[in-house]
Amino acid sequence: MSNLRKLFSSAMPTDGYGKLMATPGIDINQGHALVVSDYERVLYDYRLRDFAIDLNVNSIRATGYPHSFNEQTKIPSNTTAVDPKLGFGTTTADYAKPSADLDTDYGRDNWKNAFVKAYASRIEYDYFTRKWEENYGSFEDLVAKDYNDMIVDYVKTTTNDFFNGRSTSISDVSSTYKFEYCGILNQITDTSAITSGLIADNLNTKISNLQARLDYSGFPDVLCMNSATYNILVQEELARSINIRDIKADIVPGWKVPAIDCYHMTMPILITPFIKPVTVDTTVTHKIVALNQSMIDKIWMFNDGPEFFDFADPAMPLGNSRLLTNKAMLSFQNYILRGPQTGAHFVLTKDVTI
Repeated sequence: MSNLRKLFSSAMPTDGYGKLMATPGIDINQGHALVVSDYERVLYDYRLRDFAIDLNVNSIRATGYPHSFNEQTKIPSNTTAVDPKLGFGTTTADYAKPSADLDTDYGRDNWKNAFVKAYASRIEYDYFTRKWEENYGSFEDLVAKDYNDMIVDYVKTTTNDFFNGRSTSISDVSSTYKFEYCGILNQITDTSAITSGLIADNLNTKISNLQARLDYSGFPDVLCMNSATYNILVQEELARSINIRDIKADIVPGWKVPAIDCYHMTMPILITPFIKPVTVDTTVTHKIVALNQSMIDKIWMFNDGPEFFDFADPAMPLGNSRLLTNKAMLSFQNYILRGPQTGAHFVLTKDVTI
């Protein structure tokens, strides 16, 4: 704290127009006594600031606006058992040509478009207020703190929209929420309810059935859920008459999280507040979200993260008569859930009565 800030730290606080604010105030003003209340120089702040997607998704430069891609959805079936003595021939025509009745549909004409979404955040302050705070303020450097909070707010908003964005599709340009992400939960098409049994048993049954399929090879490699949902999973496992052991796995290199043993792997569990239980009357619906991280792409234009800008510089007042300073951040990106039809991503729901 500078000497100036100490010298004037007991000055009575006023608003932007010099009006005396309510607290701290004058405690005693009578006779030969004038006592002005003091206050702590620490700005207490308990806001949660630790937000991140925390998944290993692919970072891909967009092909343009829109980003276009194609997927193959089938393999033609032309294999059949034939008479080994005749090969492609027949009993009536030894030199007959192979049948022209072939399946040539590879399901490759599945062109899709995805538009990057722009997310922006900003703080603004004027020259007088900034200098006033620098010279007379009693707290920490609030501009630096507020700049960091702008980043926290950006990460919090984009992480929530990664899961819950309300755009109707990755190519949406017309709905009410067309500027938001189409959240991962909205892109997943495989959702089923747990009607009986425990979460872990239903999860293993779901994955074993996927592995028994002959059409797709995808299966999830991470589970995402709310901490309240994870608590139900833990309580269910503790209630079993078996030994419980604490399992950990890496979700990103060097970061260990809770995990669960599945048939195909030990699956890490990402506990996130953005997968929210839904309460209707006395029923709470929990979601267990299974994802394959290698089949999620973050597409971006210009830069694979947000860019930062300073504009309205008070040192150059032309067109800036209020001597404002603006600090802003801006990103152009979107998230694509690859292969929603493959079983690599799915949601299990569990209802709990409260």
